[in-house]
Amino acid sequence: MVRHCSRLPESAGPESAGRLRRRWARIGGLVALAGGIGLTASMSPVGPDGHQRGREATTGVGTSPGTGSRDPGSVGGSAPPSADAPPGTAPGVAVRSFSPSYWSRWSNGPPADADWFPIGVFDNDPYYNDAAVKAAGLNLYLGLYDFGSQYRHYVTDGLVRHGSHAMAGDAADVDQVAADRVGRRRLWGYQPADEPEMKHYDVPDIRAAYDAIRAKDPTRPIFIGFGKGLSLPRPQSNYFLQGYEPSEYCAVPDVTAADYYGPQDAQHGPDGQWVYGRTMDLMRAACDNAKPIWNFVDVEKVNAPDEPGGDLPTPTPLEIKQNVWLSIIHGATGIVYFCHDFGDRSVSTWDSKCLYDRPRTRAITETNALLTKYAAVLNSPTRGTP
Repeated sequence: MVRHCSRLPESAGPESAGRLRRRWARIGGLVALAGGIGLTASMSPVGPDGHQRGREATTGVGTSPGTGSRDPGSVGGSAPPSADAPPGTAPGVAVRSFSPSYWSRWSNGPPADADWFPIGVFDNDPYYNDAAVKAAGLNLYLGLYDFGSQYRHYVTDGLVRHGSHAMAGDAADVDQVAADRVGRRRLWGYQPADEPEMKHYDVPDIRAAYDAIRAKDPTRPIFIGFGKGLSLPRPQSNYFLQGYEPSEYCAVPDVTAADYYGPQDAQHGPDGQWVYGRTMDLMRAACDNAKPIWNFVDVEKVNAPDEPGGDLPTPTPLEIKQNVWLSIIHGATGIVYFCHDFGDRSVSTWDSKCLYDRPRTRAITETNALLTKYAAVLNSPTRGTP
C-alpha cells in the first residue's frame, strides 16, 4: 500500500487542579469539535482479541443525508464495542504520555515546541509540490523514494530551496547528509524502512539498520512506519509478525506509525472507519506511549482498478476529516497523509493527488489548520482529573 522507500539491512511536573480543569475543558472542546463533523467515539485499550470493549462507540457516519459520508456497515460493519475510559481520565480521550520535550534528545531533530504538531505527507516530491504542501498546512516530508540517488533533487533543489524539512534516508545516506553543510539542516530524521514487517524483515534486521544509522549520526531521530503487522489484531497479523511480538518491532524506532486503509482493503476488509481508531489502540498497547506514535490516513484511491479493492469507494472529504479525528482521539501524536492515487496513474500528479483534488485538498487543509491551532493541547500529555 505504501511504497518501500529504502534499504535493509545495511515530564511534566505536577499541575494544579485549576490547570487540569482548564486543560480538560480545551480537550473537551476538541471532542465536541469531532462531534461537530459527525464523529463521536469512546477511546480505550483493546482487548487480547484486538477489539475494543465495553460501551459502544459510534462514528456517526451515514446518519445525516447529504453529508457525503457512508454508514460503516456498508464498508465492513458497524464499529466494534469499546471500553469505558480508564478511571480518572476525561471520557473519550486516549491516555498518552508524549511531550514535545522528547524532541530535545536530538540536536538536529524536530523542534521541541508545543506549538508544532507533526502533519506529514508520505513520498511526495518537495521540488514540484512544496507550494501546495505548505498551502495545505503540511509541515513534514516522509519517505522520499530512492532518496540516496536523488539526494540533490530532493534536498538541494527541493527542501533547501523551499525551506522545508524531511525524515528520509538510511545508513548509506548519512555520509552524504553530513557532507552537505546547507542541506543537512533540512533533514530532521531518517527513515530506513517502510512496512518492514510486511516485507518479512526480522526484528534483528530492523535493529541493525537502526544501529547503523545511530552509529554514524546520533543527532537525528529515526522513523519507521509499519503496516498490517502492527495495525491488525491477532490472528490476522500473525503472518506478518513471523513469531515476533508487535512490541518488539515498535521498540526499535524513535518515531513510529502504522497504516491500514481498512475501507479500501479487500484482503482483510473492507472495514469501517473505526479501524483508524483501532490502529491507534493497537499501537498504543504495543508501543512506548512516551514516544511519538503517528497514524497514516489515506486520501485517494490506494488500489489500481484491476487490483483487489479497486472497485471500493475513495474516502469522501468528510470521511477524511473523520478519519484524522478518530486517529487523534485514539491517541495519535501526528498525522501522515498518503496522497497517491493508484486509481488513475495517467495524470502527472497521481503521486500527489490530494494536493490538487479540490474537495479533498480543502478537507485536509481545514483539518490541518485545526491541528496546528490546537497543537499545544494535542501535545499535552493526558492526565487524570483531580
